[in-house]
Amino acid sequence: MWAFRSSRHPAIALVIRQHLAELARLLHEGNAKSRASALRELSFFGRHAAQHVSKILRCLQDTDGKVRCVAVDSAIRLRGHLEPFLPELVRWLEHQSAHVRRSALEVLANLAELAVPLAPQIAQRLGDGSRLVRRAAILAVGALGVGAAAPFVPQIASRLSDSDESVRQAAVVVLGYSGGLAAPFAKQVVDRLLDGDPDVAWAAQEALAGGLRREARGLVGQIARFLEEDGFWIQSSVAQVLQQLGPSCGPALQQIAKRLTHSDANRRRPAAEALGLLEGAASGSCAAA
Repeated sequence: MWAFRSSRHPAIALVIRQHLAELARLLHEGNAKSRASALRELSFFGRHAAQHVSKILRCLQDTDGKVRCVAVDSAIRLRGHLEPFLPELVRWLEHQSAHVRRSALEVLANLAELAVPLAPQIAQRLGDGSRLVRRAAILAVGALGVGAAAPFVPQIASRLSDSDESVRQAAVVVLGYSGGLAAPFAKQVVDRLLDGDPDVAWAAQEALAGGLRREARGLVGQIARFLEEDGFWIQSSVAQVLQQLGPSCGPALQQIAKRLTHSDANRRRPAAEALGLLEGAASGSCAAA
């Protein structure tokens, strides 16, 4: 953004340095609104704000939640200058404040290959006492890439039964991205179609129709039986999964068809939807053949 050369524009460079220094001063003074504003503006200066990265990172410990959020965004914007501060971010994974631990994880999740060597430290937070930190840790491990996340897939799978729905949802999403590495846990993901939270059930549908599609084909009988469960989102999610699996659902067609005789129209609808979608998928497959 700022492509000028100090040697050619010394006056402008001086003004900018003074302005950056003033913004850095405001990071630890004044009210939360001024701190957040200074953080946001500092990050817009890119490499010219690099000398103030340590001060920006210290704002991850701010007492105000909005300031912490802006600090995360600002640090991510300046990710190219964070490598010298990785040890500091790792230390904050042990911070007494759950908000600081989560903020550090959110920054690390956006550092790509820089954070890969820190995978073990990040994974330690998968069992954190705070639901916010557990969720952030799952997403941070997933963001490291399939190879780096592979050793921690069983730990992520253990979060499928977490007491918090946002943690369960994050675990389902990351396992879906993990593909074959998550194969041993496909049945547990299928069980999440029955989750009491519709967002978790929806995430399970996406995972089973996506990265875990091959494994789901071997579990179509169990998936089809879920059409008998109460809950509109459950039945809808199951119908969508069956549709995505297409002709491989053949062995479960009789189970699905049985639901068409149910006296409750709300129970018949998902079965009819699944059968109609499956017929369309099969016709498309035959036409392609």
